[in-house]
Amino acid sequence: MEIKSTGWVSANLRAARARSGITQSELAQRSGISANSINRFERGLVDPRVGQLIRIARALRVLPSSMLDEVKPTAEDAA
Repeated sequence: MEIKSTGWVSANLRAARARSGITQSELAQRSGISANSINRFERGLVDPRVGQLIRIARALRVLPSSMLDEVKPTAEDAA
């Protein structure tokens, strides 16, 4: 059974990284996860496993649960 990504994790990850002001490479270094994987997570190609999500959240200094919150469309998304 294939589980489709909701895109919430990728959107939340991109936003959290942008707020922290670090690059994908810096996040990769801080989390111990490859930059290629971080890029794939942010593009929504794959979702991180739970352990990876926790490591990313720690590197970004956010709660892991914040990565799972549903992203509500904004006016900018509709444009």
